[in-house]
Amino acid sequence: MKRRFRYWTGFSGRRYLFSVIQPDELRDYEDGVVLLTQNRGEEERHVLWTGTIGDETLSSLIDQAEEAFIHLLAANDEERNRIAQDLTHKLSAV
Repeated sequence: MKRRFRYWTGFSGRRYLFSVIQPDELRDYEDGVVLLTQNRGEEERHVLWTGTIGDETLSSLIDQAEEAFIHLLAANDEERNRIAQDLTHKLSAV
């Protein structure tokens, strides 16, 4: 059974809770922090991209991703951008 949620840890050491969704479902969201991944084994993932909904790069990479993770708990754009930066600097699945 697939997990619906996953924590990702940023450079700061903070953990962020993400929902696991299909990449094409990202088109249904107006905002959020996104991780796009490709699977390399059951627990190992290669992160293709980290950023926020609305970034132009996202749409060009959705078709390459096998899995998407979305964080919806950030209150505003500033917080979403801070989280995306934190995750970009150090990505480790927990």
